[in-house]
Amino acid sequence: MRLCLEGVPAHAWSPEIVEKLIGQNCALECIETNLLHPDDTRTIDLWAWSPNQSKIPKKMWLIFAHRSKNEIPDVFVSETPPEHFQRGIRYCVYVHLEWIYDYTAVSAAVSTGD
Repeated sequence: MRLCLEGVPAHAWSPEIVEKLIGQNCALECIETNLLHPDDTRTIDLWAWSPNQSKIPKKMWLIFAHRSKNEIPDVFVSETPPEHFQRGIRYCVYVHLEWIYDYTAVSAAVSTGD
C-alpha cells in the first residue's frame, strides 16, 4: 500500500522516524520522497506492507523530549495525544492511505516436481 505522512516537521525527515511512525502496524518497503532534498515538503510518500490496513491509525503524535544532560532529543510516537503536563515538542502527523494493492486473492502456482 502507499501511505502519505502529513505533518512531519522537516528536521524529522529520516528513515528512522518514518519507521517509528508506521512501525506498529506496517513494515516499510521503500520511501519515495527524497528526504534530503525534497521537491515538496507537504508529505512523506512511502510504500509499506500490512496484514490489516484497517489497523493503521489515521493520526499519530510525534514527540521530541530533551533529556537534561543530553543534547540529543528522545523521540516518541503515540496514537494518543500526550498529556498536557508532559514536556517536549509535539507534532500531529496524519497518515493518509492513498493506494491499496491486495495480493491475498492471488494464487501462487506451486510446482510439485512431477
